[in-house]
Amino acid sequence: MTGDPHGHALRSRIEHVVSALEAYAAAREQGEAPVPRDELPPPQPEGDTLPTLVQLALRLGLSGFEVDLLALCAGMETDARIPALCARCNGSPELTTPTVGLALAALPGAHWGAVTPHAPLRRWGLLSLESAPTLTSAPVRLDERVWQYLLGIDEPDRRLESYAAPPPDAGPRVPSLDAVVDAARGLLVNNAAPRTPVVQLIGPDHDSRMQAAAQLGDELLVPVLELPIRALPRGTEALGQLITLLEREALLSGTLPLIECGSVDASDPHEFATLERLVTRLSVPLLVGARERLEFLGRPSVVLDVHHPAVDEQRALWRGAFPPEDLSDEDVEQLVCAFDLSARTIAGASAQAASLGAGDEDTPLPQRLWAACKAQVRPRLEHLAQRLPVDVTPRPLVLPEAQTQLLDLLEAHARHRLRVHDDWGFGVASRGSGTSVLFSGPSGTGKTHAAEVLASRLGLDLFRVDLSAVVSKYIGETEKNLRQVFDAAECGGVLLLFDEADALFGKRSNVKDAHDRHANIEVSYLLQRIEGFRGLAILTTNLKDSLDHAFLRRLRFVVDFPFPDEDQRARLWEHAFPASAPLDGVDTRLLARLDVAGGTIRNIAVNAAYIAVNRSPANPGIRMEDLLEATRAEYRKLQKPLMGSEVHGWV
Repeated sequence: MTGDPHGHALRSRIEHVVSALEAYAAAREQGEAPVPRDELPPPQPEGDTLPTLVQLALRLGLSGFEVDLLALCAGMETDARIPALCARCNGSPELTTPTVGLALAALPGAHWGAVTPHAPLRRWGLLSLESAPTLTSAPVRLDERVWQYLLGIDEPDRRLESYAAPPPDAGPRVPSLDAVVDAARGLLVNNAAPRTPVVQLIGPDHDSRMQAAAQLGDELLVPVLELPIRALPRGTEALGQLITLLEREALLSGTLPLIECGSVDASDPHEFATLERLVTRLSVPLLVGARERLEFLGRPSVVLDVHHPAVDEQRALWRGAFPPEDLSDEDVEQLVCAFDLSARTIAGASAQAASLGAGDEDTPLPQRLWAACKAQVRPRLEHLAQRLPVDVTPRPLVLPEAQTQLLDLLEAHARHRLRVHDDWGFGVASRGSGTSVLFSGPSGTGKTHAAEVLASRLGLDLFRVDLSAVVSKYIGETEKNLRQVFDAAECGGVLLLFDEADALFGKRSNVKDAHDRHANIEVSYLLQRIEGFRGLAILTTNLKDSLDHAFLRRLRFVVDFPFPDEDQRARLWEHAFPASAPLDGVDTRLLARLDVAGGTIRNIAVNAAYIAVNRSPANPGIRMEDLLEATRAEYRKLQKPLMGSEVHGWV
């Protein structure tokens, strides 16, 4: 301990305390009154390195007695002479711990003010008094974190691990965050108010908020401690203990707490109440991360907006991750167009793609990166929507020429969004750079299949959201559910398919009561989010005429899926049977007489295959009679009469 300045300063002070205890014990054993000793002033800075004991004394303005009390308790943990001296001073071999009474009697410059609850030593949790019949008999103990700090061991208090997440990693520098970091640093360092305002880092992406906080910590040379709001204790006593730990960490090592809120649950009043108590009671610099501004009545706050890296910054991050011969400008452009990622997510996807390449050298890097990006984004949506399987080579679409051209144009919008909106400047006059589409038509006409084909062509994950399940009778719940879906999809790489759009987007009612008013708010909210969504959102409905015309005007495309005619049904029947399916005399022209849509055709074909293999497992073959039996079963399910003209000539 004597080889470093921290240990040397503490050892010198402990020697002073040992001398005072020896003098007090000797006088007591001889029955004499202790001779008052001169108080040793607090230690002063010497040399280039400032020992931790000196730092603590200067920060808190400790008196010489308070420093001696710290040294006495630290000596209990590091110096074998202290327990024996305490026993001598207390007049009992069993009383080996220092007490309030002993400190007041033996140490020079003693004063009661040093051990009051609001004095620095107890206010900051440096010392604690154990229970005892009287205050003077209460043992005094130095917290383990504090005596380790005095020895130069600067490790966070382990009790904070229950509340804290792993510290954020700054990752690659993002220039657009520099202004945020500079503003936050100015607020925290140069603020002359008695208590610095809360700095709110507001933005839709958790990673970007954490990156801004990490860059700020690097600038200030202090550790940042992230505390998720869900981990905060609800009880008053536990919350008070957490506040003491946070304030002490800020005192000892300059730790900057970051309360990460995400989206505060408005339906849980206890959550925000806990957050506000913590924010208003903490007396140290504080960051709060959230999607939207929070209002803390008991403490001023400053809001700083944090966004994803700009498009050019994302391009630079991708180019900096790999040499140009491995990742071309065109590859980078496709990634930036499809995904809107934070610097940390880009770094994670790059590392994942590189590790995949070690075992799969045949797959080109751009393909591995695409898969890695989707894997990084996918978990955010999987608990909110149903991910539908997307075939690499899906069944062809069978639609009239006009609808086919619309879908091709829709694909072009998704592929070339950045070039048109950003490079060519069309995004300046647009409310959003995404593409919103309505697919309308009877059930089974191919709306969902068309979404699957688009997702396959664009290399996107397809997530289906059932709007009839999202809409809630409870005020505010529908917006909350929709917000979660859109927030999770903002990073891209997904095609959002909203089923049953008429469940929410029906013609807005005249306001007669609070429920009508809130229903209109729900519609307006989703219209706003769809307009601002940068990705591809497809809504489906069987009842186009029931939709509000104001809603239809805000959509980029409306694609009508008509009931297929006989020629289209023949093509649908041709694609209904895989190439490996054993067909025995199947005539698709005869099958096309059935007045059904593509979904029903698919069901009949699958059921006929099961009938065929059950009829003759050893030598199966799908025959027209199998299709007739499957058709009858399907019509019974649909409660639809099967006309003889539809199946004439089948068998």
